[in-house]
Amino acid sequence: MKQSILLLGLLSLALQLPSYGQYTVIDANPGGPTAETVAPLKPILYPQLTGSVETDEVSLSKGSRFRVSLLTEISSQTATLGDTVEASLIDDLTINGITVAKKGDVVLGQVTDVARAERTIKSYIPRHHFLDPEGRLAITFLSLQNKSGTTSISATLAPQTEIECAGSTLKLIVNKGGDAEVKSITTRYLVADAMLAGGLVAAGPIGLAVAPAVTGIAGAVSPSYALGHQVEAGDAHSRLKDFLLGASRGVPGGVIVSGIVTHGEDIKLAKGDELVVELSQDALFNR
Repeated sequence: MKQSILLLGLLSLALQLPSYGQYTVIDANPGGPTAETVAPLKPILYPQLTGSVETDEVSLSKGSRFRVSLLTEISSQTATLGDTVEASLIDDLTINGITVAKKGDVVLGQVTDVARAERTIKSYIPRHHFLDPEGRLAITFLSLQNKSGTTSISATLAPQTEIECAGSTLKLIVNKGGDAEVKSITTRYLVADAMLAGGLVAAGPIGLAVAPAVTGIAGAVSPSYALGHQVEAGDAHSRLKDFLLGASRGVPGGVIVSGIVTHGEDIKLAKGDELVVELSQDALFNR
């Protein structure tokens, strides 16, 4: 009886895995206010600028943030160090009533770090990746061009911000180190595998026998679990194939085999994608 209850609990856990590698909205207060009746969170507004105005120059302080729209397509799969990146300002940059740069002004930079996506098993080795098989990109913007000329700046991707992508449902973020990447779900599924494996072992021989069925159901419900990385919401998927991939994780040693086969996602940034950048040192503009 206890084994049956445990198996039902594990099956319920498998069914709770998100269908895709996106954050899932849940009702944390059943019977309470609905999403329509709760005031939405206020969006973070940009630019976020601090600085000072002197007689002949305006200074934007280190840590100031503003948005840019990419004019260059770039991918961690093909990019190399030093590749030129071009973008344009989405907002005017104004400090104390004085505008130092206008919407549409061009910002130039370059790729300063790049990592190709790895197979999941390789990401367990602390090298350029650790528990994170996704491709990554770091960009440093070095100049801002407008009618007044060219101003030297030093700005990187703002850590712990999201990237607004028009043509992708993958969740793209900037991590704490300032690298753009696909939001990794490797750790989440490692925990899910550990919980399922631990519970099935605790259930005894019957647990080991039904393990492939439980993880197979998890794979059929969640293509991201079956593949081990985020999946585009619009992609077509075979439930049978996802079931078989998931089932392979429930076979003894299957997680290791899956880790050898599964590959992370390279980040792909397209023209028009929006980034938040942060000044890494003060920038001086002539008045």
